[in-house]
Amino acid sequence: MQAISAAGLSTGDVAIGISYSGETRNTVETLEMARKQGATIIAIVNFTDSTMVEIADIIVPTSVTRHVFPDGSLGGRIAQLFTIDVLFIKLFISDPDRFRRAYRKYNEILMNKVKKERSRSGERREAHQERESSGEGRTPANEILKLLGG
Repeated sequence: MQAISAAGLSTGDVAIGISYSGETRNTVETLEMARKQGATIIAIVNFTDSTMVEIADIIVPTSVTRHVFPDGSLGGRIAQLFTIDVLFIKLFISDPDRFRRAYRKYNEILMNKVKKERSRSGERREAHQERESSGEGRTPANEILKLLGG
């Protein structure tokens, strides 16, 4: 999906790459493709000596120096999520009418998808309950899941 989106970009468009290490192969390749199409590249990255930084026009460092876990992933994810939220809010504020319409449209698409998934999930649950009541679905794995509340 990233490659398809990047291939459709052109001058005036922006591609944002997000990676803790700045070396995530798919992200780097997608940004390189977007660059070839003429898009402006923004890198949200923890390490400023990474490949993504070399490709980017704009670098948004989310430096995490104190790690909760040895690989630093939790702090890095939180910093990057915060950065994305701030960018979203700034973008929304820049043209509220335009982005409100887009937000409603995407929210409607998302809600329709969630409704469909909940419907499918309910159907699966009913089928499972029918198997359980008939004794057909009683396996050790199902018994363990039942104990765990699944």
